[in-house]
Amino acid sequence: MFANNSSVINSGDLDGWITQFTEDAIFMPQNSVILKGKEAGREFARPWYEQFNIEFDISVDEIEVHENLAFARWSFTSQETPKAGGETIQRNGKEIWILKRQPDGSWKCSHIIYNYDSPLPTSQEE
Repeated sequence: MFANNSSVINSGDLDGWITQFTEDAIFMPQNSVILKGKEAGREFARPWYEQFNIEFDISVDEIEVHENLAFARWSFTSQETPKAGGETIQRNGKEIWILKRQPDGSWKCSHIIYNYDSPLPTSQEE
C-alpha cells in the first residue's frame, strides 16, 4: 500500500491517489482546517497535483495492525517542480495514517495527518 502511495503521487494521478481513502476520511493537513470526506481531500490536493510535477519517496517507520484497524507512521521526501517553470522545492515531512480493513480485505485510510519538517519557502519581492 505505501509503495503504491508513492508511485500514485509520482504519476500525477489524483484520482488514483484518492482511491486509497474511505468515503468518510478525515484529512488533517498542516496549516489547515480539518477536511471531512474523500471529496474534500481531493479538492484540497487538486492544486498540488495541477501545479507541480512531484517526486515522492516514503520511508515506513512503523506499522501496527489490530484486527480490522491499523496505523502507519512514515517519513517522506518530496521534490515539487512547478509545471509553469521554476526551481524545484524539496521538503521532508511525516504522516500518520489510520487504516480500516475493507469488506474485500483491502485497507483504506480513514484518517490522515501530515506536516512538513520546515515551512514552505516564500518568495521575497524587492
